[in-house]
Amino acid sequence: MKSLIQATLTSGLICLAFLANAQELTVGQHAQASQQSAQPGHGMKQQEVVAKYGQPSEKTSVGQPIISTWRYADFTVYFENDTVLHSVANRSSQE
Repeated sequence: MKSLIQATLTSGLICLAFLANAQELTVGQHAQASQQSAQPGHGMKQQEVVAKYGQPSEKTSVGQPIISTWRYADFTVYFENDTVLHSVANRSSQE
């Protein structure tokens, strides 16, 4: 009986240690983290985007303040003046 209690306590402590050191990462967070490295981030400047990703295939601008849209093969970037507001992945042609 004593060894059964010790085994139960030991396995319980191992589980607690594992859980304490485990990082919780959901599928959405993983996808978001990988997209953030593959796309320009909020607050980047146009110069930084060009330096890191090259020239876009298409640029459009409208309004005041100027809202610009830069289209790349895999994503589209939206700027207010020269600052990234948001970037989104483009739908693939297979979808």
